[in-house]
Amino acid sequence: MSVVLQHEHASVAMFDHMVKANNLSSVFKKYGFENADLEFIKEQIGGPRKCADRKVSFAAITNTSCYCWP
Repeated sequence: MSVVLQHEHASVAMFDHMVKANNLSSVFKKYGFENADLEFIKEQIGGPRKCADRKVSFAAITNTSCYCWP
């Protein structure tokens, strides 16, 4: 794994830790964030995630949300 990919992976893990340690899930929900929004943030940090059964994921971003299709 390259240094850049390790950094991105660590950054996503840090984001997850910050959300959990600071109980930010309730804050995100208060402002209308959904799980898909948190996944979008993680993809902005670490790049698109691979789908479990395919090697390539396709992402589409609209003005309201982001979707990942296998």
